[in-house]
Amino acid sequence: MKINDSNNMTNKEKLIYHILLENPMLSQEEIAYRANMSRSSVSVHISNLMSKGIIVGRSYVVQDTGYIVILGESIVEINGMLSVESNKETIDISVKGSGMTISQNFHQENITSHLITTVPNSFFGTLVQNWCSSIGIDLKYSYFSKEDYNNLCMSLDREGDYHQVIHDNKAMDALPINHLLNQDRLLRDSSLILIGSYFNIKATEYALERYSDKKIMLSFYEGFDNEKMILLMEKANVVHCSIEVLKKVSLVDTHESSVFKEMKKLLNTKTVLVCVNDSNRLFIMSHDYKEMFEFKSHIKEKEAFDHISSGIAMSIIKKYDYEQMAFLALKNIEY
Repeated sequence: MKINDSNNMTNKEKLIYHILLENPMLSQEEIAYRANMSRSSVSVHISNLMSKGIIVGRSYVVQDTGYIVILGESIVEINGMLSVESNKETIDISVKGSGMTISQNFHQENITSHLITTVPNSFFGTLVQNWCSSIGIDLKYSYFSKEDYNNLCMSLDREGDYHQVIHDNKAMDALPINHLLNQDRLLRDSSLILIGSYFNIKATEYALERYSDKKIMLSFYEGFDNEKMILLMEKANVVHCSIEVLKKVSLVDTHESSVFKEMKKLLNTKTVLVCVNDSNRLFIMSHDYKEMFEFKSHIKEKEAFDHISSGIAMSIIKKYDYEQMAFLALKNIEY
């Protein structure tokens, strides 16, 4: 059965379904007004649509989007925290990385996604597998290396003063191009390919070339070679980057007009949407739209970047407008 098979819906369910296709963010009261029925009736029909798997998750997500493939990093982060006041030290070990964060967000929203990352043959690789198993992230399309490469990030947090000491992910660098070729059907049948921060650069180049006819979103949290970054951005349909990356590929300052001016240069016939965020703002620009949205409070960009990427990607496959995109992109951030 197709998820949005009209034969599986009553006439009133079809009416509500098509209302939600136009705007999944409507409240039950607004749906009732548009459908000319009571709110209690709308509630019953929505419950039936959910039980049939036609709409899922929060905001009545219409489940006709296919699936997304996430090419992203998985890394074990060891964070030492020191409190000067209490002279107390603690160590926190967690599994993070663009692939992990974005996959978890999609899983929480009941949107089908498949992760391609590298899992090394090591203690840290075992941590990644155990963590993914505990929250329901499937690694069956990922690359399981026979080598014990590192996928490790170590940092020190001294009462909010954060310092990254080591970021060593040779495991991600070791992902072979042949592995993507082995997943060719998965990638070709996807609704969106999202390439997250710190993914293997050669594999990124390969994916952008081979799947140039697919919808691809590229996320850059940190920069590297400026010319190469620009070349990669030009081949993506959607670009999400930090303000630091935008500064590297241009001479932008933090003034709103200057940021939009440089974002406009990234737009072309291929790249139709550019999103940039700093520590408290999200800039969205397309050929016919530009807007700046502010966060509710000042936050560290690193903590939010992959959450924002998740929201942008979800909005693309749900066909949200840009204000809804900003809302979804920012709502996952923990203030």
